[in-house]
Amino acid sequence: MRLVNTARNLINIARDPFRPKWEHSDSIIRYITVEGLTDPNILEGIVIGYKKDKDANVRKAAVKNKNLTNQAVLAEVALNDECEYVREAAVKKLIDPDVLESIVIGDKKDKNANVRRAAVENENLTNQAVLAEVALNDESEYVREAAAERLSDLYVSEKKSYPQKFKLSLLKH
Repeated sequence: MRLVNTARNLINIARDPFRPKWEHSDSIIRYITVEGLTDPNILEGIVIGYKKDKDANVRKAAVKNKNLTNQAVLAEVALNDECEYVREAAVKKLIDPDVLESIVIGDKKDKNANVRRAAVENENLTNQAVLAEVALNDESEYVREAAAERLSDLYVSEKKSYPQKFKLSLLKH
């Protein structure tokens, strides 16, 4: 088996001069190349589909690239990538409040607190009822605190006559 892997690596290295650098066998070269790519179609292929890169750092670099703006692709990555760092980077670029809501509550709720916090901190998640739900019920204090900070005083005052005390009670939950 070891000999087979070595042979595959040698074949990949021999092919490298003839492939685009984002398909190079060395993940560091792919990472550096992806940071400078301008073609959104190539970037999309790196994060989803049959050409999806196996290295999470390369996928994260593709997601963070300013030229990857396709919201459907970002939503797919935010909801389904196996690496929480890649999902978190995608969440930060999402503009669809429905997708952001599904990341913090419901059946597609993300298991990772950092991903949920990124969704709560995203300015496009404005549904005060969702933020209140998260502030009261998320299992992570870190996420609850971020949600409580995003609650507007107007919403809080509708729920309680003392908005600051309400926010403090959310933080102590």
